[in-house]
Amino acid sequence: MGQQGWWSSLRQWFGGQSEAQQAVMAEIDRIAGETKSRLLLARDYRRRLAPSLAQALGTARQIIEEIPGPVALDPERWQTDMALRALFISPQEMRTWIETQKGVLQAADKAGEDGTLFALLLGRHHRHRMFITEQDGEIVRRDVPFEASMFEEMRLVAPAADPQTVRTEVIHRILQTVFLQALDGITQLKEDRERLEKEHELLEFVVHVAERDPSRDDATARAAADTLPEINRRLDALKRDVGSPEGQLGHIINALEDLASQVEMRQVTFHLNGTGTLVSTAPGKDSIGSCILAEYLFSGRKPHVALWVSLQHEAVMAS
Repeated sequence: MGQQGWWSSLRQWFGGQSEAQQAVMAEIDRIAGETKSRLLLARDYRRRLAPSLAQALGTARQIIEEIPGPVALDPERWQTDMALRALFISPQEMRTWIETQKGVLQAADKAGEDGTLFALLLGRHHRHRMFITEQDGEIVRRDVPFEASMFEEMRLVAPAADPQTVRTEVIHRILQTVFLQALDGITQLKEDRERLEKEHELLEFVVHVAERDPSRDDATARAAADTLPEINRRLDALKRDVGSPEGQLGHIINALEDLASQVEMRQVTFHLNGTGTLVSTAPGKDSIGSCILAEYLFSGRKPHVALWVSLQHEAVMAS
């Protein structure tokens, strides 16, 4: 879908052309302020950035549609809800974990009229290869390879009184991460250019010294002369203005338009095997149930699982 297509989708999402444009501009202002980049010094950066950010907004909206839920985050439901059983070893572990999230919940806006808060639950997905014992009738097989899934470092993200507010904030955080990674990339490009410039200066010096004494058979100088064209090519590829406001703007526009290749969100079915203590993407012969979570892959980061959840704010805070 081209940028015009994304603008059309955003008009439907926000309820009109002016509303969509205001939302895009507000997002640009918010991210630019949060990242404190030199982007703000680029000429007319808001207007030039708007089409790419509109496209990224539409892409991010499509990405989060893969997240299932909401699931009620209630320890009393642990026994019957396979998603909760996959994420937590026991109801008690779940209660203990919810206690650790009180700080996040206290910072949230007022809950809905029925006291419900919604949020995104994120956890790091770690695959662990192990060996188990399987029984097939009277046959017992030992040391059967098994890839189990473990979920660690779980946290609640963007709790709010209604699901749409949570989704809007999650989309913002995806775009914010793209900005920050793009700025990190710019820093790395600047460091690469500085290193290559120093290397280029040294090689030119070696070649210059050898040229002053043609009678010398200097293998080092020949190697330097052979290397210089490659260094020049790499320097040409690294724009001189990469750290300037204009350079930052161009780099961020490219990153936003390339969002779909940086972020992947896909639904994955997880199976609870045995007594429910083993979770895997492959069903075992003694599977007791399954659930669907979204696996979230961001380039350069470890995989996570995601699930929309709801919980009763007052009950949690009073516990």
